[in-house]
Amino acid sequence: MNMRQLTLKILWLGVLCTGLASVPAFSQGLGALVELARKNDPQWLLANAKFRESQEYLPQAYSQLLPSVSFTSNSNKVQQQLTNGATENPEQRYPSSSKVLSLRQPIFRSKQMFGVNSAKAQTEQAAFYFQEETQQVTLRVVDAYLNLLLANDRKVFLESQKELVNTRLKAAMAGLRAGQGMRTDVDEAQAELSKIVADEIQVNQSILVSKMQMELLIGTSVSSLYPLNLNKFKTYAFSHLTPEQLFEQAIQNNPKLKAQKLDVEIAQAMIKQAEAGHHPTLDLTAQVNQTSGESSYFVSTRNNSRVVGLQLNVPIYSGGLINSQVRQALSKLEQAQEQISFASNNLRVQIHKESSAVKEGIKRVEAFEVAVVSAKQAVISNQKGVLAGTRTEFDVMKNLNQLTQVQLDLTRSRYELISAWFRLKSYLGSVDNQFVDELSSIFSP
Repeated sequence: MNMRQLTLKILWLGVLCTGLASVPAFSQGLGALVELARKNDPQWLLANAKFRESQEYLPQAYSQLLPSVSFTSNSNKVQQQLTNGATENPEQRYPSSSKVLSLRQPIFRSKQMFGVNSAKAQTEQAAFYFQEETQQVTLRVVDAYLNLLLANDRKVFLESQKELVNTRLKAAMAGLRAGQGMRTDVDEAQAELSKIVADEIQVNQSILVSKMQMELLIGTSVSSLYPLNLNKFKTYAFSHLTPEQLFEQAIQNNPKLKAQKLDVEIAQAMIKQAEAGHHPTLDLTAQVNQTSGESSYFVSTRNNSRVVGLQLNVPIYSGGLINSQVRQALSKLEQAQEQISFASNNLRVQIHKESSAVKEGIKRVEAFEVAVVSAKQAVISNQKGVLAGTRTEFDVMKNLNQLTQVQLDLTRSRYELISAWFRLKSYLGSVDNQFVDELSSIFSP
């Protein structure tokens, strides 16, 4: 490699480091992919179907307190032979019919009243679970998006490293043939080249898997993605709240925890429902009857009747069923309370973990940015050393290889910071359309 080629490579690597994501080679944005996932992801569609199902809890509970009306009609042909001792009456054939219109209006049913409270809590709970699943589908898209970007970036870096090592290998072999090089230089370059080839196989597989995951989420093929816009990334404001402040926000807004808190309310309503099994019920009943051919003695008669009344049902003994149901409901209440304690503690741990990952991620990005500057300066210094005769081209290529590795570490640290930030926001219950638009803005062509 001559000096001009080496200088061009250094410039190319500089562009790769400072603006890899600014090359307009991608075509699909994060926000658009999230919208597609909310229409095509099977897991999200399943959650959506469950949410729609939950919207029927309340109408069904209210229906138990509303009037019920039924109509029954019977039409029969009767064939009857009456025998009284030795006397046998002639066989009779006649039609028989009845029509009944019934109405029942509950007046007092405490069990059904408490059932309405339970249904309200279940409906509200389903909405929180659906909100959580909406966050999760967005998180799955973001993870797949970042994994695909990172895999593509790794491929670019490996191609750069491969070119550098090939140059080293050719130079080492030329030096060996000229009697000026060492066999170990050839062996080291060959070993490093073989490792890069193996890494390329792994990266290509990673690209294939990440692309497949994304396509399964959005229900269509992925051609390319918007890259990270470094200028917008550097100006993005990450939260600097303490874990305790973040935890207080999560306690108030985390949809999964809010749904689990409603388990307590549902369990309390179930206890009241079970205890209501001891209560009497009172219904208003009304009935209109029309019958004909009621018996063989009144074959041609027709009877019309109207009945209005109150029906009182007082439970006396049911084999201990109601008491057992009460104990069962009390146990479910205890389970719900313990589940909230467990979920709250786990949420505290996750908040601390992700907030620490964000803070550490910011510092790692800053450290790798400094490392990249230092690595680039090392390349320039070694290049000057070549001109001065104190360094060789092997030293320059070694520094170039180190530079590409530091650049890859910097790129990975940026993606890890974005991923940790997104997970933290999901624990805070803040992954809404506004946040998705805000996050999407740092990925642009």
